[in-house]
Amino acid sequence: MANLPKEVKDLLAPGAAPFKVIGTADSEGTPHTILLGSLMAIDDETLAFAVVAAKTTTNNLKTTKKASIVVYKPPMEGYRIEGTYHSFQDSGPLFDTFTEELKKMNLPCNGVVLLKVDGVYVLGSPEPGKKIA
Repeated sequence: MANLPKEVKDLLAPGAAPFKVIGTADSEGTPHTILLGSLMAIDDETLAFAVVAAKTTTNNLKTTKKASIVVYKPPMEGYRIEGTYHSFQDSGPLFDTFTEELKKMNLPCNGVVLLKVDGVYVLGSPEPGKKIA
């Protein structure tokens, strides 16, 4: 596991980065990507996001356990986070927190997915692809 650098955690704060995308693949390797509005860091090595309508993503994570996430803020700040599926929660304090936030947008919270961070890479200049965690 890897620890998220401060600059990456800052981009994962609510409202900090407008673009958060997760990519997964099914057991046959078919890729699947979606936007994640609720992605956040819950500690230095764990990410969480609410499941609103992410059935394919959740199923892929439960099956293959791997995800690649891009967090991007224009004009040129971005990171790729590699992660491993940890768990799914449909009750408890974290679920309640996400449920309350999604209610403000009239969206349901059908669960919360937790991922452990395996690595973090720079997407922009001057060293694209550089591993920083």
